[in-house]
Amino acid sequence: MNQHELEFEGLYVRYEKMLKGIVRSIIHDPFLTEDIVQDTFIKAYQKMETLTHSDKMGAWLSMIARRTAIDYLRKEKKTEAYFVEDFYEYTASPQPSIDQIVENSDLLEKMYDCVNEWDASKRQVFLLKALHGMKDEDISDHMHIKLGTVKTWIHRSRRLLRTELVNKKRQLA
Repeated sequence: MNQHELEFEGLYVRYEKMLKGIVRSIIHDPFLTEDIVQDTFIKAYQKMETLTHSDKMGAWLSMIARRTAIDYLRKEKKTEAYFVEDFYEYTASPQPSIDQIVENSDLLEKMYDCVNEWDASKRQVFLLKALHGMKDEDISDHMHIKLGTVKTWIHRSRRLLRTELVNKKRQLA
């Protein structure tokens, strides 16, 4: 192993746990989390020369991990979109336009940016409901949180997300 590879191995040991936490909060799948963290380090290794301030290594790796996880989710959503398009074709229902699909993926990215700033437990409750379609009772059992708390968090999260997305839209206008 050369010096560069040894240094990078040290980075892996130092940041692996943190990156797994970030990715797991987005993906909620331990096996995929491992894969995405590996992909994160591969991307970082390939782009190491672009990092100008080594004191920002953790933030840089975190950003790569978040984007890699979100890219994975986007790819999954696109796969689902192809199935939806096939469904529309066979049922002769109106099909969403490409513009609508692109707009939805932009909205999804903005949503993840907002949600990633929330408290970890509230974020997990919201994502279990919004992405995985879990019932409130199942979320309560899974996370060992009272059902009333789950319902309150989901209600407040939706309201907060709506407000944050409206504010971001106003900032862009």
